[in-house]
Parts: sequence; C-alpha cells; structure tokens
Amino acid sequence: VRFFKKHRNVVRYLLIAAATFLYFSFFINKGITLYDEGYIVESSYLTYLGKLPYKDFYFQYTPLTAWVGAFLFKVFGPGVLSLRWFALFVSLMVVMIGYEIARRLANMKVALFVAIGLAVWGFPHANFLWPSSLSLLFLFIGMVFFLNYQQTGKSRFLAMAGASVALNVLSKQNLGAMNLFTSFIFLLLIGRRSLTKSLMYFCTPLFLILVFSFLLIFLNNPGLIGVRESLSRSLALAKGQAFFSAYPFFGAFPTSLSEGIKWAVKSYLYVSPIIIIFLLGLKLFWKRDLKPISIGVFIMATLHFLTVVWPTADLAHFSFGVPTILMVFLIGMLSRSLLIRRFAFFSILIFIFIGLYKTFFMSYYTFETPYLKLRDAVYIKGEKIVVDQKYKVIVETLNKEKSGLFKNKKIFVYSYAPMIYFILEKDPPVYDLYTVESLLSDTSISKTINSLEESKVDVILLESWRESDSEITKYIRKNYKKTGEIWDFEVLERI
Repeated sequence: VRFFKKHRNVVRYLLIAAATFLYFSFFINKGITLYDEGYIVESSYLTYLGKLPYKDFYFQYTPLTAWVGAFLFKVFGPGVLSLRWFALFVSLMVVMIGYEIARRLANMKVALFVAIGLAVWGFPHANFLWPSSLSLLFLFIGMVFFLNYQQTGKSRFLAMAGASVALNVLSKQNLGAMNLFTSFIFLLLIGRRSLTKSLMYFCTPLFLILVFSFLLIFLNNPGLIGVRESLSRSLALAKGQAFFSAYPFFGAFPTSLSEGIKWAVKSYLYVSPIIIIFLLGLKLFWKRDLKPISIGVFIMATLHFLTVVWPTADLAHFSFGVPTILMVFLIGMLSRSLLIRRFAFFSILIFIFIGLYKTFFMSYYTFETPYLKLRDAVYIKGEKIVVDQKYKVIVETLNKEKSGLFKNKKIFVYSYAPMIYFILEKDPPVYDLYTVESLLSDTSISKTINSLEESKVDVILLESWRESDSEITKYIRKNYKKTGEIWDFEVLERI
C-alpha cells in the first residue's frame, strides 16, 4: 500500500497505458484497406526492397513514413501487422502524452477524462500507419517540450521541440509546415530569455535534421526526380484543386426520428469545434483570460485541426483531427467562463460517446464494414487478418491466383488499391501507385500510359466503381478485354 501511495503517479501511468493497450489490441488484425493502408504498406515494401521514394516510385508525402515502414520490415519482416503494431504504439503514445499535457495544465481528473477521449478517437479509427498519425505524435511531443521549457527554462527542451517539429515536417508536409509556424508563435508566448538565443536552440536541430534528410534524398536522387512533382501536387491540394470536400454544417432536414438523431450528432460533431475555437478566440484576443502556455497549446492544436480538414473534411480526415480538438476543449475547461467550461466538458463527453459508436457500429475507416461484422479470417504473407465476405473473396482469390492467372504476369491495379501489389508480390509497372486521374498531371497520365505500353502489362485489375471516362481508362478499354471478375474488380487481359 505504501509503495502504491509513494509511486501513485507511476502506477496511474501504467494503468492508463495497460488499459489503452488492451483496448487497442482488439483491433490490431481487424479489417483491411486495399487503398490508403495499401499505399503505405506497398511504399514501405518498395523502400525495403531498395527502391527510392520519388525516384523509383512516386510518394505523395514527405518520406518519413516510408522510411519507418521499411525499417520495421527490416527488423520484423514484411507484413501488414508489422506496421500496425507500430501504429498502435504511436497512438498509445499520443494518449499518454496527451494525458501528461492535460495533467500539467489542469489536474489529474481532467487529464484522465481527456486521455479517455484520446483513446476512444485513437487507433481503432484508422488501425494502420498513416502520415497523419505520425504527425499527431510529433505535435504532442513538441507541446510537452515547450511545456518543459516554460516550467524549467532549460534550453535543451527547445532543441528537443525543434527536433520534433523537423520529424513532423518529414511525416506530412502540410501538417509539419503548420507545426513549424505555430511553434514560432509558441516561442514568442513563452519566451524566458532573448528571442535570438531561443531561436538558435530551437532551429539548430530542426535545420540539421531537415538538411540531413534532404541530402539523403539528393545524394540518391541528384535530379530530385519526383520531388518537384510532390511539391506541385501538394500546392494543388493546399489550393483545394483536388480532393475537395467541403466542411459540412447542416445537411438536409431529417424526416424521421432515426435520421434526426444522426443529423443532430453529425451536426454537433462538426459544429462544436467551430464554436469552441470561436469562443476561445474571443477570450484570447479580447479578455485574455488564458495563460500564455494555454494560448500556445490552443493555437497549435487549432491550426493543426484546421489543416487536417482542409481541403478534405470527410469523416475519415476529420477523425484524424479530433485528438487536437480534444486538446482545444481541454483549454476551454481552463477558461474563467463557466459557460465555456461546461460546454467544453460536455463536448468531450459527447465526443467520447460518438467515438465509441463510430468505432463499433459505423463503417470501419468510414466506408468499410463495421468492426463487429468482421468474422472471416484470411492470410496475407502468413498473417491472419479478420475481414468481411468481400475481402475474404478478394484476398483468397489473389492468393490462389498467384500460382495461376497471375503467375509470371505483369499486373497493373487501376486506379488505386496498392495492397494488391503487396499481396501478389508484384512490382508496380508504373511510377504512380495512386493513379486517380483527378490528382495526376497531364505529364503523369502520359507517363502512366507509356509505362503500360513499354512494360507490356499482361493483366489489369480495374475498379469498375471508380472508373471514369479518362485517358488511362480509354487506353485500357482499347487494348484489354474483360475476362473475369474478382468481386468489384474487373479482370482484363491484353488483346
């Protein structure tokens, strides 16, 4: 008893970590996403095989996720679960660090409340390694280092914050750039000594890590093949010229009780962040009843959230932003205004219930079968994954036809399901893994068609539900004929 009293903080951390780990581990082998998860798995696998992001295959993000994935494959062997266990660890660390931030700003009870919210909106909503997951971790790590610096005045914490921002930039370019911008604001708010000296400590590791990473890319890719294309596409996304999905407010008015409940819940989910940001913004610029450290966390979390949902605010992207909104609600609970404190408290509570409902009863990753309806086991490179009937048919057919239809054949998956390359152990015959034409430039479209022609691809798996009247589709329909189906994929062979 004395031991537990003496070390109650350590015991509390261990209990939170253990409970979160057990909850997350239930989802470790549930579901499969041929699309987004496949993009990271295949990119990591190609890097593991010695191919270079940007040069040998196009990678849409800054390279850390592919590098980390390749390293994990080196250590644990190629497999979907290798990346998922690491993704679980990343999400677990977000919960623990979020708890620590809340404990320092508020108290233990509030911190536990926030940690529950972070766990509910963590790993189960996207149980794979995604650049936004890494970015969120480095954002929270940076916050803790800024808190450490504000409390102790020790400059080494500024250096650690700079390193975390650099890793954030290497995780996902838009989120990293916003983290860099808000870090300078944070420095101005909590500065304890000359700004020049603080910037020196902060910027030195930031600069060294980014320069080293750039040199690593440049030495292996002197022409910076693909890097400029990545910047160009990133700017197009930032301008909302591709994958635009407007931030929803109120949809069509419901006509039944069940529709009314869904309408109210979705409306609250999307509108409450705007309300709390507006209210705290007024407090920040008008009454100024928040401490500088709280203002720093508020600005950093708010702008991260807004960057996550721009230009695509669908539920999948929104889910990646919820942990930062929970931190904004945390700041709301520190306000002198009783109304804001109560709104923030009840919002976290409502978000917890919505998160649990979304996890167990809504579609996995917002468009797949709900977790509770996943019952069929399949094996991908010897790893057991529990899926629905659709993916059982797809994965088992792919595994069977590795020694049949696809044996010694060049395969192209159109437009976007890179996990198929990984399952079939086939090299993609094109530079772009993500051949959705709304994102590709005219040059990229021509390059894809030329690659198909030059490599004499034998078989194409075409997602008929994504098909559009596009240049790549026209080429495929002209040169290939349908010979079969694998669920909603058409199988086409060269004429």
